[in-house]
Amino acid sequence: MEMQYLFYGVAVFFFMVTVGYFVGNYLDEIPGSIKAVLSFVTAAFLFVLGDYLRRLNK
Repeated sequence: MEMQYLFYGVAVFFFMVTVGYFVGNYLDEIPGSIKAVLSFVTAAFLFVLGDYLRRLNK
């Protein structure tokens, strides 16, 4: 396993934890449907970012 993949995995993990913490603590008054949309947008962003970085490495 190359070191760059380890750092990438750690960065993605911390990004997801940060977004989850932000949504959980600071957006309590927002309805669940908007939280679901924010979660979907985050997942889509991570997918696009991962695909971009995978293609960049080829």
